[in-house]
Amino acid sequence: MIATFIKFLKDNWIGIIPILVSIIAAVIALISWRLSKSNFLLTHRPFVWVENFGYLNEQNILITPPNKVIIRVLNSPAQIISEEFSYYIVKDKEVDYIEKQNYKNFIRYPDDKIQYTITSAKITDDLINNLKEEQELRRFIRIQYKWLSSKKKYFFEAEWKYNKNGKKWDTIYQKAN
Repeated sequence: MIATFIKFLKDNWIGIIPILVSIIAAVIALISWRLSKSNFLLTHRPFVWVENFGYLNEQNILITPPNKVIIRVLNSPAQIISEEFSYYIVKDKEVDYIEKQNYKNFIRYPDDKIQYTITSAKITDDLINNLKEEQELRRFIRIQYKWLSSKKKYFFEAEWKYNKNGKKWDTIYQKAN
């Protein structure tokens, strides 16, 4: 049986070369398809995150209002499942909530020329100036979202602590998938 197979290979070696080439091409095409699919998902899925809002005044000094954030969207529109914004004061591991905002089920578009801002009416200069030394003003934001054409959910989550001396928010942590 093996001898017959070897004789067949010797007699038909020219016909076997194209078969081997086509098998190798099929394997390479399959590998390329898998790589391009994951690359497409990473470069075209929406990415949503939050940044501190800031602007330059007439003296080119960066002003960062403590009650405002920018929501950024990159690549493609994102269907927002939920947005949670919380401002609170921490003193001796006790949490006193000042404000919670929750928004659900809407679409945000990539921000080439669009800027989404969220403002808290309860975070004022008086509140910040009246913070005692042992109190910390903190902000927590969590956004859950998905691609318009997919069921896979993504999230962005972060917590900041307000730095009274620098008049800015310092990041405690950020997570995203």
